[in-house]
Amino acid sequence: MTTLHELLTEHLPQIQAQYKQQHSSQALKDILLISLGSGEKRAKSASLFFDDGELLADDWQAVGEKILAKLTALSRHFEAPVRWLKVEWVISEQATTWGALPAELAKYKRNYYRSGLAFGGVTSPYLMATEMELNSHAALYQGADKPVAGINQANLEKYIKSRFSSKQMPSFSADMPVIGFITAGVFLNTDTASCVSLSTLQRQHARRQLPDLTAPQTAEFVALGTQYLSRQIKDDGLFDYGHFPCFGRAIPTYNTLRHASSLYALLEGLELCQALQDTPDATLHTISNTRLQAADLAHIRQKIDKSLDYFIANFTKDYDGGKSYVIEINNEIKLGANAVAILAMVKYVQIFGKSDRASRLLALCERLACGIVAMQEADGSFVHILDADTLAVTAKTRTIYYDGEAAFGLMRLYGETQDPRWLACVERAFDFFIANHHEKAHDHWLSYCSNELIRYKPERRYFQFAVDNVKGYLNFIQNRLTTFPTLLELCMAFHKMLLALDKHPEYQDVLRDFDVAAFYRALHARANYLVNGFFFPEMAMHFAKPNEILHGFFIRHHAFRVRIDDVEHYLSGFVHYHELLKSGKYPKSLTAKAYEADSLTVDTHKASRKVSGKQHYFFLNEDIGQKLTGIESSAFLRAKVFLEQLGITPTFVTQRFNSSIQENRDKYINSGALPADMQLLTMIDFFREARADAPANPYSDTHQDTLQYTISQDKRTVRVHQGNKRIMVKYYRADCQTVHFVRYHDDDGVYRFDYYDYQGYLSSVRIKNPKTQQIISEAFYRQDGSLCLSFHYRGDDKNTLRSILVSDQHGMTTHHFNNLDDLIALFLNRLAAQYPSEDTLYFIVDRNLRYYKATQQVNRLNVKVIPVVHSTHTIGAPDLPDSPLKRHYREILKDLTKPNAVVILTERQKHDITARFGSYDNLHVIPHAIEQLPTPRAFSQRIPQKVVTIARYAPEKRLDLMIEIFADVVKALPNATLDIYGYGSEQAKMQAQIERFGLHNNVFLKGFTTDPHAAFSTACLSLSTSAMEGFSLTILESLSCGCPVISFDIAYGPSAMIESDKNGYLISFDDRQAYAQHIIHLLQDPVINALFCQNAYQSAASFTAQAVAEKWTELFKKV
Repeated sequence: MTTLHELLTEHLPQIQAQYKQQHSSQALKDILLISLGSGEKRAKSASLFFDDGELLADDWQAVGEKILAKLTALSRHFEAPVRWLKVEWVISEQATTWGALPAELAKYKRNYYRSGLAFGGVTSPYLMATEMELNSHAALYQGADKPVAGINQANLEKYIKSRFSSKQMPSFSADMPVIGFITAGVFLNTDTASCVSLSTLQRQHARRQLPDLTAPQTAEFVALGTQYLSRQIKDDGLFDYGHFPCFGRAIPTYNTLRHASSLYALLEGLELCQALQDTPDATLHTISNTRLQAADLAHIRQKIDKSLDYFIANFTKDYDGGKSYVIEINNEIKLGANAVAILAMVKYVQIFGKSDRASRLLALCERLACGIVAMQEADGSFVHILDADTLAVTAKTRTIYYDGEAAFGLMRLYGETQDPRWLACVERAFDFFIANHHEKAHDHWLSYCSNELIRYKPERRYFQFAVDNVKGYLNFIQNRLTTFPTLLELCMAFHKMLLALDKHPEYQDVLRDFDVAAFYRALHARANYLVNGFFFPEMAMHFAKPNEILHGFFIRHHAFRVRIDDVEHYLSGFVHYHELLKSGKYPKSLTAKAYEADSLTVDTHKASRKVSGKQHYFFLNEDIGQKLTGIESSAFLRAKVFLEQLGITPTFVTQRFNSSIQENRDKYINSGALPADMQLLTMIDFFREARADAPANPYSDTHQDTLQYTISQDKRTVRVHQGNKRIMVKYYRADCQTVHFVRYHDDDGVYRFDYYDYQGYLSSVRIKNPKTQQIISEAFYRQDGSLCLSFHYRGDDKNTLRSILVSDQHGMTTHHFNNLDDLIALFLNRLAAQYPSEDTLYFIVDRNLRYYKATQQVNRLNVKVIPVVHSTHTIGAPDLPDSPLKRHYREILKDLTKPNAVVILTERQKHDITARFGSYDNLHVIPHAIEQLPTPRAFSQRIPQKVVTIARYAPEKRLDLMIEIFADVVKALPNATLDIYGYGSEQAKMQAQIERFGLHNNVFLKGFTTDPHAAFSTACLSLSTSAMEGFSLTILESLSCGCPVISFDIAYGPSAMIESDKNGYLISFDDRQAYAQHIIHLLQDPVINALFCQNAYQSAASFTAQAVAEKWTELFKKV
């Protein structure tokens, strides 16, 4: 087996890299916290103090040696071999005082204060207790009668004495400084020979980072939970009922109902483990290396047999009239106990089949069922509690759980024996449940039993009851702070009801006003949240008897209690969740197709709601770069239409970080491309909470005598050297006063960039590999200096994101994402939340690949989502039904009922979309607009035989073909010229082609232009050789300047604007000879050319801002 020394040596570079990516820069920055455990007793923890900057050194050999030395010293405290090592460090700190700490703790539910605490030491700089050390010693737990966190002084002092010695005891005076801190770290496990990163998310803190649950990962939780629950069965068949793990105390009570229900869950777990035996890859083994073999499963069955036999012999009793009851320890008969006993025995028979034992179990189930029927009253209700000696009623009602358990147990028995007595009893009970609104309890047992009843009695009222049992509860399911494992059971039973509802389209209206998509979001969120209640070894190691609780499930707010019924609910929920993940089967009601008959939809964006507040308009884009793409140009034009024609001031939203975006914005405003009134909102500045009115923050630029400084002639660049070694380069903005960014160098190259915002505040720190220039990490800061976002990359050539962390102003990690889409969704949700619910927000999505999925996660009815299809929607021929869809539009087109409206630029494209995907009334054709038609100029003012094109120098524009065609034109017209405006990756190839054809006097690459009108107004003709164009704004700009256009007849834009033989020519696709002949024909006949120019002006009139504004007005009325 790999030793911890070997594991640590192997993974020390990983630990070093993670520390460098994220660590505190404050008082606790030079400290590592280590915890060592063997499993048989509580872990030993220690703080390792390092010199200032030592942990940032490139060589961690000394750091590793110090950790290994401490590991060796701590190992002496254990008799068994050490298995687990945790290494942590502080990533954020919050200073307070001892007197102020209770008020801070009182903000949190008990055991939900997720920070460590540091006090000043006597012989050590700090006494540091991590979150898990505090929790595992109940130092912040004041008892079950106190709902919030608070200081348990006795437990805290006991912990400090044992960990640091009584000589180090703090004074605990009111003004004593205290530091709350959050850690990051890794956990090394010799059992699995692994090193895993620990999560820094607040609700996941102290356990490992995990992606969203998959079927194999869920199967591992089921396997480990099944083994744990079976280990609680003692030799006599009783369970070890439970543990309070902080101090290793057994729960001294017992409950026969929970004995039976735990057997039921254990059987469910065993059944799944048996089913997965033939497919070993279906179960992960990342948490534990234990692999269940056939002998292990047989042993679990033996334990179940023993426990079931003990239960029957000691906890059941026969009565007159063919009845039997389960007797509780306190001599009570509980309705629910009979029910869960039936569930366990029926499940046993279903798994292991017919046998003499099965016959005896079913006979007992019949007597237990007769006992339940005897507890039913005339109105269908049940009596809950009887005296075991006299059968007298001692409590008419105790908990609604018993009602659901009784009905569920009877229905499971009915499914096995088809005895009509059990079905009749349940039907009477449901009459009572419905009449008395039991659905308001949102009970998981009621969900189970209604689902079972529907299998045999698929009536509308039972479906409706099942829906109402969940309706109005989704927010609670999704966001409940405690793990509350029965919520997942509730969801899984309802999921199965939704599948059953698919077979009864006549009852689909029971889902009217119920958001099925929101239900599944809540279901998956709750399932993944339950992972926080699992005792991973990195958490169990801190408690008194780790092996006793390892791989169990706990209830945090009950002092991390592990009880058999707690485990059973987690286990059952995960068993059924695994079934969903493995099958991938969802109900038809998850799509809007199921509601077409009633014009209903589950999507929140389509919910009917009248809004009377203000309207706000957002254009969702990627960036404002130094050079514009056609999408940004069209968005700028739309902004002018909104401002000048509709009186609407839109907000231009960008998600990409660009330290020059304000300068670029100003440039486009000055050029007239962008209206000055349009607001700009960048996602990064939103998270930075950047204020435009923040006071200037001059960069501290103190020169050091040991360094040499070279200032550029324009005073915007300062190069800093130490001898012959370049240290840094500072770049200033145009005012030569405000620093823009600072570039840092070492011997291998550039390793860091610091970017500053317009006011001079540090906005971003980007760390790169100096040799490869691959990005390692990027951190973003608020103007107060606190960290708000950190991006971590995989270090590959594509700069692939590995994770994104969102932090609050205290440094607490609030969100952990594995992709940019989820961060954008958080941004849009927070943006929407800033506006009153009576306002309407219009998200006009220009960059669909980046934004559209995120908009579907905005759960506010007042948000209207309007994607714009800027390009062709397919990769191949768009009119073919099997042409693959472009990824930019795939999510939109696969369900056109989701967006409130879709803007398409041409009628021809709308026709192709509706032919393939169906006709929807939310599809709107709105072309791009011409802001203002220029004053026509005489043809004589144009330069004879001058041709222009404006396009990106990109392969899809096929400018190489244009140059080739123009070579044929020059043969006939030697004085003809072609100016190609644009930018892009093909420039060098194009220039080489020009030289190869000898066209250096005829074809000119003019670069990017901010004034297309100037180019088109002096030309006689413009060209387009694209294979596809969604619209082509440059064609419209050309026509508006009186410049006719020749293009191939492609989908879609050219044919919407060009009329052959009038304002240009549409050439059959790729007919190069015809293309060249039409250029020659037009350029050599000035009379026809002049007529085409006049016609071009006229044809642009239908694309005026006023005409386009009317179309947008009509769209907004409909949504």
